[in-house]
Amino acid sequence: MTNKRICERCLANCLTCSSYLFCTSCNQGFFLKTYSWFAVLVSVCQSCAEGCRICSSENECSQCDMGHYKDGWSCRKCPKNCTNCKSEHECLECKDGYRQSGSLCLDCPRGFYWLESACLPCPENCASCAMHYECTDCKPGYFQRTCTQKCSPGCVGNVCEKKKGKCNCLDNFIGEPCNSCSPGRFGPTCNQDCPKHCWTCDSYENCTMCVDGYYGKRCEHNCSSGCVESSCNPVNGICHSCKPSYYGQKCEMACPSGCLDNVCDRETGACHNCKPLFKWPKCVNCMNGYWGKDCRNDCPGSCRSCLSTTECTKCKDGLHGEKCEKKCSYGCFSELCDQNTGICSKGCKANFTGTYCNQCIPGMYGGNCSVSCPENCYNGTCDSRDGTCLLGCIPKFHGKYCNLSCPGNCKKCTSKTSCQSCENRFWGERCQTKCPTLCSDGTCRSDGTCNACISGYYGEYCNIPCSENCINSLCNMSGYCNDCQSGYFGIFCSEHCPPNCLSDECLRDGSCHFCPPGFHGSRCNKSCPKYCQSCTDYMSCKSCFSGFYGQFCQYKCNYCKRGTACNIDTGYCKFCEDGLYGNKCTSKLDCNSNCVHQVCDWATGKCSLGCVVGFYGENCSYSCSDNCRNRTCDRETGSCYHGCIEGFEGTMCSQGENL
Repeated sequence: MTNKRICERCLANCLTCSSYLFCTSCNQGFFLKTYSWFAVLVSVCQSCAEGCRICSSENECSQCDMGHYKDGWSCRKCPKNCTNCKSEHECLECKDGYRQSGSLCLDCPRGFYWLESACLPCPENCASCAMHYECTDCKPGYFQRTCTQKCSPGCVGNVCEKKKGKCNCLDNFIGEPCNSCSPGRFGPTCNQDCPKHCWTCDSYENCTMCVDGYYGKRCEHNCSSGCVESSCNPVNGICHSCKPSYYGQKCEMACPSGCLDNVCDRETGACHNCKPLFKWPKCVNCMNGYWGKDCRNDCPGSCRSCLSTTECTKCKDGLHGEKCEKKCSYGCFSELCDQNTGICSKGCKANFTGTYCNQCIPGMYGGNCSVSCPENCYNGTCDSRDGTCLLGCIPKFHGKYCNLSCPGNCKKCTSKTSCQSCENRFWGERCQTKCPTLCSDGTCRSDGTCNACISGYYGEYCNIPCSENCINSLCNMSGYCNDCQSGYFGIFCSEHCPPNCLSDECLRDGSCHFCPPGFHGSRCNKSCPKYCQSCTDYMSCKSCFSGFYGQFCQYKCNYCKRGTACNIDTGYCKFCEDGLYGNKCTSKLDCNSNCVHQVCDWATGKCSLGCVVGFYGENCSYSCSDNCRNRTCDRETGSCYHGCIEGFEGTMCSQGENL
C-alpha cells in the first residue's frame, strides 16, 4: 500500500511489501536485497543462485532444486545426463533418452536425442533435448521448453533460467526476468537517467510514473498546494481531494473568505453557508454597516456599506463622496444622487435643472425655484438666488429688476438720463434729436452721423451732392463716384479723358480703352510710324495701311489686287490684279484668249470668269460642237445646253439621225 491510500501490486517476486519499492518478504527462489536510490531506500527480491530453491543471500543456499546437489553452501548441477544425483560422479536418475550404466547415464552426443535406436539432432537453440519438441537445456541466451524465447538483456552473462527466463540482474535492471529498469532509469540497457521527479519512464520525454507531488508528461509540474498531501493525478494534475479553503479540479482556487469553516463546493466554489456578518450567497462582501477581514468593524455613520473608515462603497440616502461626507443637491428628486459624481440618480425636482439639479429652470428663482423672474428680464432669465436680471432688460426698460422705463425715444438705456441705443431716426444722450433727413432710411449713429446716404449725396451728414459727372449721380460716403460719365475719369470723375481716346472713352485712371489708327500708349498720345495703322510702340507695327508691309510698314505692296492687303511680314499678296501672278504678283500671266475678258487664275491658268461662247474646258481650249444649237455647251463636259441642230442627236450632238 502507498501513501495514495490505494492497493497496488508489489514488485515482481515480492511475497509481501510496504510500498512499491520496498519488499518485506520474497517468493521461493528469491532473497531480499536492499540499496539506496536517489536518497530513497529500496528493497527488492533477487533470484537465488541457479539450482537453489531456498537461500538467504546470493551465496548461501539451504536447499537445492531437483537436478542439483549441495556442495557446501552452494548448489551445483548434476551431470548433464542425470535428473537427480548425489554428487558430480553419482547419478540417481537419468534424463529421458539416457540409459543408466552403474552410476553414469549414457546418451547421444550433446545436441542429439534418442528416437528408438536413432540419435537425432535437437531443435535449434537447444543445447540438449529428450525429444524433438522438448529441450532439456538451452543454448546461452534462450529459455522455455523449446528454447525459442530470448533471455532479457538485463540478465547477467545473458544467462537465464530455462523454464521462465528468470536470471540474476545486471545493475539498473529489476524483476524476475530482469526486463524492467530500476526506478529513475530507462533505455535498452537501463543506463539513461529519467527526467527529474520521474519514478519510472520509457524515454526522456515521457514519464510513466511521477514521485509524489509532481505530474505531467515529464513530471515537470508541481501538484497544487491545495491538494491533500500535495498528491495529484500524475497525468493531468487533478487532485484526489482538496485541503480546506480550496476548490477546483486541481484545488488551485481559494474559497471565498466568508465561507463558514472555510468549506466550499469542490466544482463551483460556492459556500455552503456564510460566516456571521458576511452577505449570502457569495459570502465575499460584508453585510451593510460592517467591514474588515472578518466583517466585525462598524462603517462610518454616513455609509450604508464600506471598505474602511475612509472609503465608503455605498452612501446613505441624500449623501455622496468617497466618505459620504457631501449632501446631494436639494434639487435632486427624492434627494438621491450618484455616490461618485453627485449627479442626481432620478432626475430633478420640478423647476430645477442642470447636471446636479442645482439651478432653476429659465424664468424661475428662489430657494425652491418657485418664484417667476421679473417679466421685463431679457429672455425671461434672472439670477436663481435673488431674481436680478442676468442678461439685461427687454427694450424700453432698465434697472436691477428691469422695472424702470427708459426715456421716450430710447430703445435701450442704463438710466432715465442715459440711452445706449435709440429708436430709428433719433440720436442723442436721451434720443431727443432727429437724424439728418438725407440719411438712408432716416437712421443714423449715436453721434448723429449717417450710416449711409440716399442716392446722389455723401458726407457724414449726407448734405453734399455727388458730382454731376458720376453716372446716375451715384457716389460713396466719401464722394467717390461709382462710375464716370463718358469722357471723364478720376475718383470724383472731375478730369476729362485724353483727346486721342477712341470714342472719347477711358478707364478710371485715365487710360484709353482703344487708340485711333496711327497712335499708341496708355493715353494714345504717341504716334506710330508713318504707314502703321496700329502699333504697340514706335518700333513694332501690329498692322499696316493698305498697300504697305514690313516691321515699320516701310515697304509697298505694288501689284496686289486693289483693296486687298498683303502679309505684313513677307509682303505676299492674297490676290493679284488681272493678268499677274506670283507671291508678290510681279509676273505677267498670258490667259487663253477664249477666257471671258482674258481673266484666269494666276497659279493654274484656269479661266476665272468662264469661257466665251463656243468654247469649254478649264482653260476654254476646246470648241463646242458645230451641231450644238446656238453653239453653246457646258463649261466642263462640253454637252450641248440647248440641244442639237436638226439632224443630230446625243449629248454632244455628234450622231446623225439617219445613222
